[in-house]
Amino acid sequence: MAQLCAPQSDNTMTSRRIYDEIYGSFVVVIKSHQADFRNKVWPLCHNLTMSKIHQVLFTLCGILAVLLGLLGIILPGLPTTPFILLAAACFAKGSTRLHQRLLANKYLGAMIRDWEQNRSLSRRIKWSAIGLMLVMTSLSIWQFSGKPLLQLLLVVVAVIGAIVVGRIPTRSH
Repeated sequence: MAQLCAPQSDNTMTSRRIYDEIYGSFVVVIKSHQADFRNKVWPLCHNLTMSKIHQVLFTLCGILAVLLGLLGIILPGLPTTPFILLAAACFAKGSTRLHQRLLANKYLGAMIRDWEQNRSLSRRIKWSAIGLMLVMTSLSIWQFSGKPLLQLLLVVVAVIGAIVVGRIPTRSH
């Protein structure tokens, strides 16, 4: 049985190490079924490579970043731009199809293509992002009048969002 489960390449070797770490933590619980467990689980997972795991993780992180970016449109102080750029980077490594869909997006595609070519944002995009955060934060502060702790929290989150957008390099032309 050892030959049947032996790893064939570096990727499956890494998968084997991960399996052994997980398996090792369950030894106490399943001591009586140890051989049976090893013979049933390892043949199912030995073809799982790290590149496939990375692709799935990058795709999931990209989806989460898109969701946070979309939330940033309506939530005050939560910046949209960095999350969308993060999603594009994750999709570039995890899912070329989703990356292409993001690049083809009518509203976000130009900003992402700009970032991928220059690794910076134009001054207009940065001021638009910060201005929209300021407007949404102001509206929210007005909505929460009489609740100073919430108003302070909104200001703090907006300042953090503006700092994040402000730290992105600015293209001079």
